[in-house]
Amino acid sequence: MTAQTDPFQPTREALDKEIGRIYGSVPKDKGEAGLYARRQRLLAHQDRIAELAALEHAPEHDFYLARIKMELGRYDEALLLWDKTLPDHTSSHHKLIHYHAAVCYRFLGSYGNARMKLNAAKRQGLEQRRYDKELAALTEIENLYLSHRLGAAFFDAARAGEGPAPKLDHIAAALELGDYTPEQRRSVTGICEAVAAAAPTAEPEEPPRPEGRLRRLLSRPPAPEPAPAPVVEGGSQVFFAGFGWTGSGALFDYYKQCASASEPFGPAEITFFRSAEFRTIARSGDPAEVWEALTTSIERDVIGFSGSTGGNPRSCASKALVQAVGTDEAIGRRLAAAVADLAAAYREGAVREGFGRFLTAVANLPDREPRVSVFSNGINAKLVDRIDHFPNGKIVVVTRDMRDVYASRMVEADRLALPADRFIGHYSRAVEAFDAAVAKLAHPERVVTARFEDFVTSEDYRRELGAELGLDTATVVEREGAYRPADSLGNVGVHRLRDDRDELERIGRAFPESLWDSTVPA
Repeated sequence: MTAQTDPFQPTREALDKEIGRIYGSVPKDKGEAGLYARRQRLLAHQDRIAELAALEHAPEHDFYLARIKMELGRYDEALLLWDKTLPDHTSSHHKLIHYHAAVCYRFLGSYGNARMKLNAAKRQGLEQRRYDKELAALTEIENLYLSHRLGAAFFDAARAGEGPAPKLDHIAAALELGDYTPEQRRSVTGICEAVAAAAPTAEPEEPPRPEGRLRRLLSRPPAPEPAPAPVVEGGSQVFFAGFGWTGSGALFDYYKQCASASEPFGPAEITFFRSAEFRTIARSGDPAEVWEALTTSIERDVIGFSGSTGGNPRSCASKALVQAVGTDEAIGRRLAAAVADLAAAYREGAVREGFGRFLTAVANLPDREPRVSVFSNGINAKLVDRIDHFPNGKIVVVTRDMRDVYASRMVEADRLALPADRFIGHYSRAVEAFDAAVAKLAHPERVVTARFEDFVTSEDYRRELGAELGLDTATVVEREGAYRPADSLGNVGVHRLRDDRDELERIGRAFPESLWDSTVPA
């Protein structure tokens, strides 16, 4: 039907306007009177939709009824209607599919507000039975549509060790609604297939359902694919760590320009390596606890696509890796193999060994040959114990004249600047924690110490340190805007520009091993 002969068109436009009013594109009603008026409008639209549905029912009617129920706070009723509106790919309601995706993400964006309102209603006297019912409906809606939860279903079978294998058509249908490329969809499906294949299948398959377009696509014999690229073995990992304002970022920016260097995690590495899940993996002795944290981390950080929907920044970890997987099918297959190997390692009781293999495989994923993966900030001087998870890993701990560290921090840190007494206490504790962590390492010889001042002022020093790390500094190509050691010459001996000589002398006495005599003019 055209818009002129469609009896639902006025109601559709009015409801779209109500949604726009909620999300800012239309001015909101003010005060209690405005809220009451809006509620009455929604109820009137609900009655009109019921009249139209009685004459000739259409899926779009259920879709808008579900939207009204959510706006009225009747989440348990909305859930039943919401399930009925899941797009049937044999229908011609393409516009409905786009509506469904848009409203889905809009609703999830305000999910926290909905839960806050429900808790407020409970405090104001909402009976417990009604509260539990509404909360269960809210939670189920979240679990159905929050994108980074979709991958969790495919780890449930491997985590539990029992139960049916997950159904691939569920996540495939969800990906059809998302703004993902066909390559990303195929890659995620490959990951899920690998985990599903590794999971036991205790229950018989469900009887076949009527085939829709999506099911026919999934059951179609795949086109012959080129032979998978071999998994890159070997390679090494280098973590540049410091104590804050010691210059580890400068070394990272320089050595990542070497031809054999790779930066697999991008800016998301700090979230992955410093997460609570990684801490549990590194320190817990309970295999079940380790596996729970491990699968949570993988779901969120490695195949978690919620970062593309503007969710919590923690869910954006390893987004660069996810994007690489989505644009290269060979990488997707290798990641699938790494996840399947991880699941097998858990069932064999070798979680830590499997985790080490998995991390190495992930670090090598974007590469066609063994590379040196470089990281910055993901592991700092207090977290050196995590290097034990990388068989070929090294940590470069960057030291600097503590008087210069103090001067830089006082100038650059603003409200985080530390007076001399607090500065000495803070960095003394950091150095002690570092020494204690190194003493507990299985391979303390893999911790390398580098001086910031020597790195900045000596080309020979940069070359020798690079050779120790497996990086050839002769392959560094200076590009416009890229970091050059000469950029940091002004940070060597910067303490000499300050007037607080007494504080600088106290810091020098507290950290005598850090002092550096330089002929470089300040």
